Amino acid sequence: MRFTDEREPWEARKLWLLNGAHTLLASLGRLHGNHTVSDAIADADCLRAVEAYWDEACRHLPPELGLREYRLALLDRFRNPRIRHLLAQIGLDADTKMRVRIVPVAERERSAGHSADACAKVVAAWLAINGRGTDRSSVESTIADVSPVLGADAGFVEAVLASRRSVDDLTLR
Repeated sequence: MRFTDEREPWEARKLWLLNGAHTLLASLGRLHGNHTVSDAIADADCLRAVEAYWDEACRHLPPELGLREYRLALLDRFRNPRIRHLLAQIGLDADTKMRVRIVPVAERERSAGHSADACAKVVAAWLAINGRGTDRSSVESTIADVSPVLGADAGFVEAVLASRRSVDDLTLR
């Protein structure tokens, strides 16, 4: 157990790494035909997407939070088939979850001059699994609903559109 006066970075670590990865898997994993977190994390494409998203998130967290160890512990947890986290259940209320888990990372990435491509892939999978946003204006509008900043960011919208084309290929299988 750890006691601290600084709750915010620890809360961000949990929201962005644990919960953010769950949000990613709830969309991308289901597009791949997976039903649980353990199924999805065993999928090489989903694992790569989680690792890339975590790389982006970790750039905005203090290293003294034990990020490497936390990531490894999360992977062990995600791989445990006895912990039956259903992706469809995690995917409920996804709009709200996107606002607090993925959007803060994407906004920080873009603000720091990074592409936020991993976050864009999460958004693209979320759009695809919910049957939303296939053209530029609907993608901009849907993103703006969860983040006006990202909805107005042409570079981020373009990254989502590019990722959307690749995740749309999954739905055609």
